[in-house]
Amino acid sequence: NASGLTGTPTINNKGAGIKLYNVDNALISNVVIHNAHTVGIVCSGLFNSIIENVYLYDIGLKSYAAGVDDIILGDGNGLSLYQGNHAIGNNIVRNCRAENFRDNGFTMYAQNDNTFKDCYSNSISSVTTTNSQGGFSVENTADNCIIRDCTSVNTPYGVILSNDGYRARVIACDFTSDIAGVLISKSIADIINCDISLTGLVGSGIVVGTNDLSSYYDTGSKLINNRIDCIDYTINTKGILLRNPKNVIIKNNEIINAQKFIEAKRGSGIPFASLTESNLIIDNNILLGNCQVIIQINELKGVYINNNIFDGISSAYGIYMNEQTELINIVGNRISQNSSVGIQSIYFEKASSNSLVKNNPTIGWFDASRWFKLSDGTYSSAQLIQSGDGTPENVYYASIGSVWYRTDGGTSTTLYVKESDGTLKTGWVAK
Repeated sequence: NASGLTGTPTINNKGAGIKLYNVDNALISNVVIHNAHTVGIVCSGLFNSIIENVYLYDIGLKSYAAGVDDIILGDGNGLSLYQGNHAIGNNIVRNCRAENFRDNGFTMYAQNDNTFKDCYSNSISSVTTTNSQGGFSVENTADNCIIRDCTSVNTPYGVILSNDGYRARVIACDFTSDIAGVLISKSIADIINCDISLTGLVGSGIVVGTNDLSSYYDTGSKLINNRIDCIDYTINTKGILLRNPKNVIIKNNEIINAQKFIEAKRGSGIPFASLTESNLIIDNNILLGNCQVIIQINELKGVYINNNIFDGISSAYGIYMNEQTELINIVGNRISQNSSVGIQSIYFEKASSNSLVKNNPTIGWFDASRWFKLSDGTYSSAQLIQSGDGTPENVYYASIGSVWYRTDGGTSTTLYVKESDGTLKTGWVAK
């Protein structure tokens, strides 16, 4: 019980339950710490060590002493690993539990090669704070850090990765969070096999890039094989939200009941004319349930939306390109709609240069004349390749050079080519 410690809490983390400085080969095991004013356990320069079976609760909530610190100060972290004199930690934190803390449950700060495994964060405190408040946090220059088989509940953020271009891996974790399950800022993060649930009125399952005004790219993250449940599509939730992504891969994820399943956009700190190709890959994801927009791309260049499946009840738009876009490939997606709201399956708000739309079958209550549409009524930007039952003549608008594969056709009626009449729905010729 650390509540009786005295001193000034803002100096050298006084008020911590345990402090270790530049220690090798330590073992901290089967310890309970509570009422610590600043941090439960703080290790600066710990390396080749194990922390296991530790329970930390009520951290950063107590005034240090009446008349000395009536205002709550200090970290409020359950457990923190810092660099000290050892950049390489090679520490393992396992089977530990943090509850009712003021900042983060577990923090890795500016030290490399640490692993958190089978750890649990629960119940952020109700104390007013400007701190980030995450179940787990990887910060500053911490590199090659791993969070595996961990759980965070009742926190604004499940895990915060803000380590200035260094790499972190989050594997097979469960996050139930109010604002975001995973928050990635300037980090190269692999988020793999995680289960994420949102509980707030505004939030995103995974956020890559935190600032709409950002002038830098968030580069290289991989979001693979995750399940994201946004609970309710009528509130402002997003499955995955990206700002200024570059070389980001979103693959084999399942997203349920989001207002927007995936949204990627340009931060205004990089002018569109100066924007290089994002090389954003959205591939083979399954998007289920109600939504407003399935996938929305705002002012990006170089986006590949391939082989995704949407099976929904109702939505306002399918794949939606908002404002300036260039080099957008939309190939092999299946969009199923089960409510008569008359949406556009693929919609470009403005003409997009050098884009490709090919073989994206739509099923259900789409407006048949608007399976692909530019808001100005033209189709000059993309050659379309599509398939479905029946003839496209007098049914589908398209630009000259577009192709229609008739799935119920016969001899000389299986393939149609749009040979005339500009962007009207006539001019289709059977081959």
